[in-house]
Amino acid sequence: MLIRKTIALLILASVMPWSTGSAQDSAAIDPMADQVLRQMSEYLSGLPHFRVEALVSEDVEIESGQLVVTGLNLDMVVRRPDRLWVDLSGDDGHRRLQYDGETVRLIDYTMGTVARAPAQEDIQTTVEYLIDNLGIVVPLAELAFDDPYAAGIANVETATYLGTRLVEGVEHHHLALTQETIDWEIWIANTGRPLPRKLLIRYKQEAGSPQFTAIISQWDLSSGAPDALFSAEAPVGFNRINFIETGGER
Repeated sequence: MLIRKTIALLILASVMPWSTGSAQDSAAIDPMADQVLRQMSEYLSGLPHFRVEALVSEDVEIESGQLVVTGLNLDMVVRRPDRLWVDLSGDDGHRRLQYDGETVRLIDYTMGTVARAPAQEDIQTTVEYLIDNLGIVVPLAELAFDDPYAAGIANVETATYLGTRLVEGVEHHHLALTQETIDWEIWIANTGRPLPRKLLIRYKQEAGSPQFTAIISQWDLSSGAPDALFSAEAPVGFNRINFIETGGER
């Protein structure tokens, strides 16, 4: 049995590092790290729509106690303020989440099922509803929040700027951050558009310190995001199932 998974329809339920919480000691936040995070957030929040593709992997524990790596390809389309489309395909199957401003659909192409729920007013409140009520975490959805910086820095205890490092041959700012239960790192472009390229989360209080990694392979800021993408129905013959209220358990 794999741990730290969402309920039946979505996979790789990584704990989002960017969540609300108490303010941190400003002395522990490197000014350069803070500046880079702010630049990234301001740029992302100013985008009316974007598409991002990423390779995601996570260490999970099997029944023997061994940590093994599971992987998936993520394709996400965002149109602010109230459209989100996420396609996840990999080791645990093929699932898709669609939010069209009125309804959230979770389509499981592997199981042939679809679940629907009323949507919240915008992307962030919808994502928070999925986490708090249904136990569903959508990898990288925090990139679509209105203010990624405010959400990202809230629970951070320390933030360190490590200079520039290569990600697939290209230099990026490299930041290392700590929180109570996780450590995380992020690599952000240091020239041109300040877009994130890689994210690593280490669950330091879990046995073996398992890791979650996302490497973004493509940013598309120009293609359109038509309404039909977010509201498409499940294929004919898929079974309608109900969401299970979990009280935030993942």
